[in-house]
Amino acid sequence: MIASFAAVGAALIAGSQFSSIGKLDACVSLSLVCTRLPIALLGAAAGLAAVVWAIWTAVNLLVPEHLPPSRLVELWHDPTSPIHIFFSENRSYFQGFRDFADLTSTEKEVYGRYDELSRRFDRAASDDEREKIAADMEAVNAEAEDIIRRGDAVVTLANRVTNENAFKREALPRLMISAAVAAVGIGLFAWAANPPTPDATPSSSLRGAILRNSDLTGVNLRNADLRGADLSGADLTAADLEGAMLDGAVLDQVTWSGTTCPDGRVSDDVGGSCDNHLTPS
Repeated sequence: MIASFAAVGAALIAGSQFSSIGKLDACVSLSLVCTRLPIALLGAAAGLAAVVWAIWTAVNLLVPEHLPPSRLVELWHDPTSPIHIFFSENRSYFQGFRDFADLTSTEKEVYGRYDELSRRFDRAASDDEREKIAADMEAVNAEAEDIIRRGDAVVTLANRVTNENAFKREALPRLMISAAVAAVGIGLFAWAANPPTPDATPSSSLRGAILRNSDLTGVNLRNADLRGADLSGADLTAADLEGAMLDGAVLDQVTWSGTTCPDGRVSDDVGGSCDNHLTPS
Protein backbone atom coordinates (compact mmCIF):
# COMPACT_ATOMS: atom_id res chain seq x y z
CA MET A 1 0.00 0.00 0.00
CA ILE A 2 2.79 2.40 0.92
CA ALA A 3 4.72 1.52 -2.24
CA SER A 4 1.61 1.99 -4.39
CA PHE A 5 0.88 5.47 -3.07
CA ALA A 6 4.57 6.37 -3.30
CA ALA A 7 4.52 5.30 -6.96
CA VAL A 8 1.49 7.52 -7.58
CA GLY A 9 3.29 10.48 -6.03
CA ALA A 10 6.43 9.80 -8.06
CA ALA A 11 4.40 9.55 -11.25
CA LEU A 12 2.72 12.87 -10.49
CA ILE A 13 6.02 14.60 -9.86
CA ALA A 14 7.90 13.11 -12.79
CA GLY A 15 4.96 12.89 -15.20
CA SER A 16 5.00 14.35 -18.66
CA GLN A 17 2.37 16.88 -17.62
CA PHE A 18 5.13 19.11 -16.25
CA SER A 19 6.38 19.65 -19.80
CA SER A 20 3.28 21.73 -20.52
CA ILE A 21 2.67 23.57 -17.27
CA GLY A 22 5.40 26.09 -18.02
CA LYS A 23 3.51 27.16 -21.14
CA LEU A 24 0.40 28.18 -19.22
CA ASP A 25 -0.40 31.88 -18.92
CA ALA A 26 -0.09 33.55 -15.51
CA CYS A 27 -2.92 36.06 -15.58
CA VAL A 28 -5.84 37.22 -13.44
CA SER A 29 -9.19 36.44 -15.06
CA LEU A 30 -12.01 33.95 -14.92
CA SER A 31 -11.36 32.87 -18.50
CA LEU A 32 -10.37 29.27 -19.16
CA VAL A 33 -6.91 30.29 -20.34
CA CYS A 34 -6.14 32.14 -17.10
CA THR A 35 -7.62 29.52 -14.75
CA ARG A 36 -5.62 26.58 -16.10
CA LEU A 37 -2.45 27.46 -14.16
CA PRO A 38 -4.05 27.81 -10.68
CA ILE A 39 -6.16 24.71 -11.31
CA ALA A 40 -3.03 22.76 -12.28
CA LEU A 41 -1.15 23.95 -9.19
CA LEU A 42 -4.12 23.27 -6.90
CA GLY A 43 -4.62 19.80 -8.39
CA ALA A 44 -0.94 18.93 -7.99
CA ALA A 45 -0.90 20.17 -4.38
CA ALA A 46 -4.09 18.27 -3.52
CA GLY A 47 -2.82 15.09 -5.18
CA LEU A 48 0.55 15.16 -3.42
CA ALA A 49 -1.02 16.05 -0.05
CA ALA A 50 -3.45 13.12 -0.37
CA VAL A 51 -0.58 10.75 -1.25
CA VAL A 52 1.45 11.91 1.77
CA TRP A 53 -1.61 11.54 4.05
CA ALA A 54 -2.24 8.01 2.75
CA ILE A 55 1.38 6.99 3.25
CA TRP A 56 1.39 8.45 6.79
CA THR A 57 -1.81 6.58 7.63
CA ALA A 58 -0.43 3.31 6.26
CA VAL A 59 2.85 3.72 8.15
CA ASN A 60 0.94 4.20 11.41
CA LEU A 61 -0.72 0.83 10.81
CA LEU A 62 2.71 -0.79 10.94
CA VAL A 63 3.48 0.65 14.40
CA PRO A 64 0.23 0.15 16.34
CA GLU A 65 -0.06 1.12 19.98
CA HIS A 66 0.30 -1.81 22.39
CA LEU A 67 -2.23 -1.57 25.20
CA PRO A 68 -1.08 -2.89 28.62
CA PRO A 69 -3.46 -4.82 30.89
CA SER A 70 -4.10 -1.72 33.03
CA ARG A 71 -5.44 0.13 29.99
CA LEU A 72 -7.49 -2.88 28.95
CA VAL A 73 -9.14 -2.85 32.39
CA GLU A 74 -10.29 0.74 31.70
CA LEU A 75 -11.60 -0.14 28.25
CA TRP A 76 -13.43 -3.18 29.61
CA HIS A 77 -15.51 -0.87 31.81
CA ASP A 78 -16.45 1.27 28.79
CA PRO A 79 -19.56 -0.32 27.20
CA THR A 80 -18.88 1.44 23.88
CA SER A 81 -15.29 0.26 23.47
CA PRO A 82 -14.54 -2.51 20.93
CA ILE A 83 -12.78 -4.42 23.75
CA HIS A 84 -15.95 -4.54 25.86
CA ILE A 85 -18.17 -5.41 22.89
CA PHE A 86 -15.93 -8.20 21.59
CA PHE A 87 -15.17 -9.91 24.90
CA SER A 88 -18.76 -9.55 26.15
CA GLU A 89 -19.87 -11.54 23.12
CA ASN A 90 -16.93 -13.99 23.32
CA ARG A 91 -16.21 -14.61 27.01
CA SER A 92 -14.45 -17.89 26.26
CA TYR A 93 -11.55 -15.82 24.95
CA PHE A 94 -10.82 -14.72 28.52
CA GLN A 95 -8.96 -18.06 28.89
CA GLY A 96 -10.63 -18.89 32.22
CA PHE A 97 -10.37 -15.36 33.69
CA ARG A 98 -13.57 -13.50 34.57
CA ASP A 99 -12.35 -10.24 32.98
CA PHE A 100 -9.21 -8.13 32.64
CA ALA A 101 -9.30 -7.07 36.28
CA ASP A 102 -9.37 -10.73 37.32
CA LEU A 103 -6.43 -11.38 34.96
CA THR A 104 -4.24 -8.71 36.56
CA SER A 105 -5.26 -9.57 40.12
CA THR A 106 -4.62 -13.30 39.54
CA GLU A 107 -1.14 -12.57 38.17
CA LYS A 108 -0.42 -10.28 41.11
CA GLU A 109 -1.66 -12.90 43.61
CA VAL A 110 0.48 -15.73 42.21
CA TYR A 111 3.56 -13.47 42.11
CA GLY A 112 2.90 -12.58 45.74
CA ARG A 113 2.69 -16.22 46.77
CA TYR A 114 5.94 -17.01 44.99
CA ASP A 115 7.70 -14.07 46.67
CA GLU A 116 6.41 -15.17 50.08
CA LEU A 117 7.68 -18.72 49.53
CA SER A 118 11.03 -17.32 48.44
CA ARG A 119 11.33 -15.36 51.68
CA ARG A 120 10.35 -18.44 53.72
CA PHE A 121 12.95 -20.48 51.87
CA ASP A 122 15.64 -17.96 52.84
CA ARG A 123 14.56 -18.15 56.52
CA ALA A 124 14.17 -21.94 56.62
CA ALA A 125 16.15 -23.54 59.48
CA SER A 126 16.45 -27.09 58.11
CA ASP A 127 17.02 -28.89 54.84
CA ASP A 128 13.72 -30.72 55.13
CA GLU A 129 11.84 -27.43 55.44
CA ARG A 130 13.72 -25.97 52.47
CA GLU A 131 12.93 -29.05 50.40
CA LYS A 132 9.23 -28.72 51.15
CA ILE A 133 9.22 -25.00 50.36
CA ALA A 134 11.15 -25.60 47.13
CA ALA A 135 8.50 -28.10 46.02
CA ASP A 136 5.79 -25.51 46.76
CA MET A 137 7.76 -22.88 44.84
CA GLU A 138 8.01 -25.19 41.85
CA ALA A 139 4.26 -25.76 41.86
CA VAL A 140 3.54 -22.03 42.16
CA ASN A 141 6.04 -21.30 39.38
CA ALA A 142 4.25 -23.77 37.09
CA GLU A 143 0.95 -22.12 37.97
CA ALA A 144 2.45 -18.68 37.25
CA GLU A 145 3.73 -19.81 33.85
CA ASP A 146 0.24 -21.06 32.95
CA ILE A 147 -1.35 -17.79 34.09
CA ILE A 148 1.22 -15.75 32.16
CA ARG A 149 0.67 -17.83 29.03
CA ARG A 150 -3.11 -17.44 29.19
CA GLY A 151 -2.84 -13.78 30.14
CA ASP A 152 -0.52 -13.02 27.21
CA ALA A 153 -2.97 -14.71 24.84
CA VAL A 154 -5.82 -12.55 26.15
CA VAL A 155 -3.80 -9.31 25.94
CA THR A 156 -2.55 -10.15 22.43
CA LEU A 157 -6.10 -10.82 21.22
CA ALA A 158 -7.35 -7.63 22.85
CA ASN A 159 -4.70 -5.58 21.07
CA ARG A 160 -5.57 -7.26 17.79
CA VAL A 161 -9.23 -6.35 18.26
CA THR A 162 -8.23 -2.74 19.00
CA ASN A 163 -5.99 -2.51 15.94
CA GLU A 164 -8.58 -4.04 13.61
CA ASN A 165 -11.18 -1.62 14.90
CA ALA A 166 -8.78 1.31 14.41
CA PHE A 167 -8.17 0.21 10.82
CA LYS A 168 -11.86 -0.17 9.97
CA ARG A 169 -13.08 3.00 11.69
CA GLU A 170 -10.14 5.36 11.18
CA ALA A 171 -7.46 4.20 8.75
CA LEU A 172 -9.68 2.71 6.03
CA PRO A 173 -11.91 5.82 5.64
CA ARG A 174 -8.80 8.02 5.55
CA LEU A 175 -7.21 5.83 2.88
CA MET A 176 -10.37 5.89 0.77
CA ILE A 177 -10.71 9.67 1.09
CA SER A 178 -7.05 10.24 0.30
CA ALA A 179 -7.26 7.95 -2.74
CA ALA A 180 -10.30 9.86 -4.02
CA VAL A 181 -8.67 13.25 -3.42
CA ALA A 182 -5.46 12.08 -5.09
CA ALA A 183 -7.42 10.85 -8.12
CA VAL A 184 -9.34 14.13 -8.46
CA GLY A 185 -6.22 16.24 -7.87
CA ILE A 186 -4.15 14.32 -10.42
CA GLY A 187 -7.00 14.43 -12.91
CA LEU A 188 -7.38 18.21 -12.55
CA PHE A 189 -3.64 18.67 -12.83
CA ALA A 190 -3.38 16.52 -15.97
CA TRP A 191 -6.30 18.35 -17.59
CA ALA A 192 -5.23 21.88 -16.69
CA ALA A 193 -1.54 21.39 -17.43
CA ASN A 194 -2.22 20.01 -20.90
CA PRO A 195 -4.35 22.47 -22.88
CA PRO A 196 -5.55 21.10 -26.19
CA THR A 197 -3.33 21.86 -29.14
CA PRO A 198 -5.22 23.76 -31.83
CA ASP A 199 -5.48 22.00 -35.14
CA ALA A 200 -2.87 23.52 -37.38
CA THR A 201 -5.01 22.86 -40.46
CA PRO A 202 -7.11 25.91 -41.33
CA SER A 203 -10.81 25.29 -40.80
CA SER A 204 -11.66 27.60 -43.65
CA SER A 205 -9.79 29.72 -46.16
CA LEU A 206 -10.66 33.41 -46.27
CA ARG A 207 -7.28 34.42 -47.53
CA GLY A 208 -7.43 37.88 -49.08
CA ALA A 209 -11.19 38.14 -48.43
CA ILE A 210 -12.81 41.59 -48.30
CA LEU A 211 -14.67 41.72 -45.01
CA ARG A 212 -14.58 45.47 -44.53
CA ASN A 213 -17.21 46.68 -41.95
CA SER A 214 -18.62 43.15 -41.71
CA ASP A 215 -20.69 42.05 -38.71
CA LEU A 216 -18.79 38.99 -37.50
CA THR A 217 -20.33 38.91 -34.04
CA GLY A 218 -19.96 35.46 -32.48
CA VAL A 219 -18.58 33.96 -35.69
CA ASN A 220 -16.38 30.87 -35.29
CA LEU A 221 -13.16 31.62 -37.17
CA ARG A 222 -11.04 29.15 -35.26
CA ASN A 223 -7.96 28.14 -37.32
CA ALA A 224 -9.26 30.14 -40.29
CA ASP A 225 -6.81 31.36 -42.92
CA LEU A 226 -7.32 35.15 -42.93
CA ARG A 227 -3.94 36.08 -44.30
CA GLY A 228 -4.14 39.32 -46.30
CA ALA A 229 -7.86 39.71 -45.56
CA ASP A 230 -9.35 43.20 -45.16
CA LEU A 231 -11.15 43.31 -41.79
CA SER A 232 -11.06 47.07 -41.31
CA GLY A 233 -14.10 48.27 -39.37
CA ALA A 234 -15.33 44.69 -38.77
CA ASP A 235 -17.22 43.87 -35.59
CA LEU A 236 -15.52 40.84 -33.99
CA THR A 237 -17.51 40.90 -30.76
CA ALA A 238 -17.41 37.42 -29.14
CA ALA A 239 -15.82 35.99 -32.29
CA ASP A 240 -13.47 33.01 -31.88
CA LEU A 241 -10.17 33.57 -33.70
CA GLU A 242 -8.09 31.04 -31.79
CA GLY A 243 -5.47 29.56 -34.10
CA ALA A 244 -6.45 31.88 -36.95
CA MET A 245 -3.71 33.14 -39.28
CA LEU A 246 -3.85 36.93 -39.74
CA ASP A 247 -0.53 37.65 -41.40
CA GLY A 248 -0.91 40.76 -43.57
CA ALA A 249 -4.56 41.23 -42.57
CA VAL A 250 -5.92 44.80 -42.35
CA LEU A 251 -7.33 45.33 -38.85
CA ASP A 252 -7.95 49.08 -38.71
CA GLN A 253 -10.81 50.16 -36.40
CA VAL A 254 -11.78 46.56 -35.63
CA THR A 255 -14.19 46.11 -32.70
CA TRP A 256 -12.64 43.77 -30.14
CA SER A 257 -15.05 42.80 -27.37
CA GLY A 258 -14.97 39.39 -25.73
CA THR A 259 -13.02 38.19 -28.75
CA THR A 260 -10.86 35.08 -28.46
CA CYS A 261 -7.51 36.08 -29.93
CA PRO A 262 -5.40 33.78 -32.13
CA ASP A 263 -3.19 32.88 -29.14
CA GLY A 264 -6.22 31.85 -27.06
CA ARG A 265 -6.36 34.94 -24.86
CA VAL A 266 -9.58 36.93 -24.53
CA SER A 267 -9.41 40.54 -25.67
CA ASP A 268 -11.12 41.82 -22.51
CA ASP A 269 -8.31 40.29 -20.43
CA VAL A 270 -5.47 41.81 -22.46
CA GLY A 271 -6.32 45.48 -22.65
CA GLY A 272 -9.44 45.21 -24.79
CA SER A 273 -7.63 44.37 -28.00
CA CYS A 274 -6.00 41.44 -29.79
CA ASP A 275 -3.44 43.68 -31.51
CA ASN A 276 -0.57 42.11 -29.53
CA HIS A 277 -1.96 38.58 -29.57
CA LEU A 278 -2.30 37.83 -33.27
CA THR A 279 0.15 34.93 -33.37
CA PRO A 280 -1.40 31.49 -32.69
CA SER A 281 0.08 29.77 -29.63
